[in-house]
Amino acid sequence: MRATMTRLYYWLMKLFVVSHIYYGDVLLAQSFCNQVISSISNDKNLSEDFIFLKGVSLLQVKPGSDNQSGLENIRYLSTITQNAELWRWKFLSHLYKFYRMPLGAELCYHEIIKLNLRHNCSNLSTFLNMCLLALQTFYISKDIDWLNRAQQTVDELLKLTEVDPHVIFSRAILFYLQGNKKAALKYVQKLTSIEDKFIKETQQRLSVVWS
Repeated sequence: MRATMTRLYYWLMKLFVVSHIYYGDVLLAQSFCNQVISSISNDKNLSEDFIFLKGVSLLQVKPGSDNQSGLENIRYLSTITQNAELWRWKFLSHLYKFYRMPLGAELCYHEIIKLNLRHNCSNLSTFLNMCLLALQTFYISKDIDWLNRAQQTVDELLKLTEVDPHVIFSRAILFYLQGNKKAALKYVQKLTSIEDKFIKETQQRLSVVWS
């Protein structure tokens, strides 16, 4: 009975935090999370839940790549995580992308990769998401570091498969952004034999635009 009441008590506290995040009072949500985290430091699983909620509130305080508090929170969460819950990292990765924090999203993807490896699950979609993130960030910021990250991710993708159309697209776009238009055009031609209508149309458009 006592254990049930304790679970209910903490569930209500989580609901309290979520409701304040929902209604925009993120500073109160963050402050409450800090108080709870300090009082339950011996319970790692429960601590993770409130650190996760704190991270969600931090994202809304100051959206953008200069939100160092949000990044530090996600780094801390990654060091103490014991629960193999992919949904948490996937949810955070979407939030970080939405709030224009690519470093935070990338950190989440790395955690997803580790969990997938632990459970013998494919990392193809995660690496594709990482590659798209890096390519988009480079296109917007022109920061060469993100182009290098895209290259590293494409290298990992090619270890998994060379025939997946999304991998072919990713490598072709990387060639184009690296200034190697000839290689990009040549590589995208690999998609001509694929019957999917959307892929065919995209391949044709890219061939015209890059010519």
